[in-house]
Amino acid sequence: MTSLRAAVPPSNPTRPFESAQAWTPQASGARQERLLLGLAGAFTLIGLLQLGLVSAYNRTAPLSGYTIEPNWLIGAGATWLICFGVIHRQLNQGHRERDPYLLPIVALLTGWGLIEIARLAPGFLPRQGAWLVVASAVLIGVLRAPSDLRWLRRYRYTWLFIGLGLLALTFIIGVNPEGAGLPLWLGGLAGVFFQPAEMLKLLFIAFLASYLAEKREVARSLGRHQPASPPAPLLKSHPERSSAESKEHPERSSAESKEHPERSSA
Repeated sequence: MTSLRAAVPPSNPTRPFESAQAWTPQASGARQERLLLGLAGAFTLIGLLQLGLVSAYNRTAPLSGYTIEPNWLIGAGATWLICFGVIHRQLNQGHRERDPYLLPIVALLTGWGLIEIARLAPGFLPRQGAWLVVASAVLIGVLRAPSDLRWLRRYRYTWLFIGLGLLALTFIIGVNPEGAGLPLWLGGLAGVFFQPAEMLKLLFIAFLASYLAEKREVARSLGRHQPASPPAPLLKSHPERSSAESKEHPERSSAESKEHPERSSA
């Protein structure tokens, strides 16, 4: 008994047991999300750094080429890091049971978009960074809002027609921020433009979600097929018909009994 007691170390009641919490699915999902966000951040920062190096070289080259303000690139990278860092922290506080792949995918696509805008339209990079801040603030507000979304379900047709109406306005008063091209934007006040098509995507998702939630049973019944039951034997299902036929055609029944005596005995 003394050897067994010596082999087992005494437990310390003042120290919490942290190993079980460290390997919970929520904690592992948060670590996986953090790792993927790090990879997306590395991709974004390396891309912006490459554009900065190309711009710095072209400034000293005799031939003019691609140039961009270094402060714009630094601001875009810092905005990306701050926005997605805050979103990740907010998700860890109130939404532990989440998909760890969604936010890194969004972060990667956002960083890729910043790189493309910085290369193709450098003048729009500060504006894109400002919209990233606005979008992150809206996302954090949605995460903190109550989970009751009945107001979306109740007015789903209203939201859908509002989105379609805004999209139709682009055919009448649509503009293009560059001055030429397809008029897919609305606005222009204080240099602010927005695409109704992007808003319509969210409204259409809300409409489909509420509609399918209401018609859940109808949607489930579309793929169901009743199996066809095998037909019952004719003589067993209609004994009165067989007796009536035997009375009307006695010669046929006698002939059948002679040809198949086992059927008549059965």
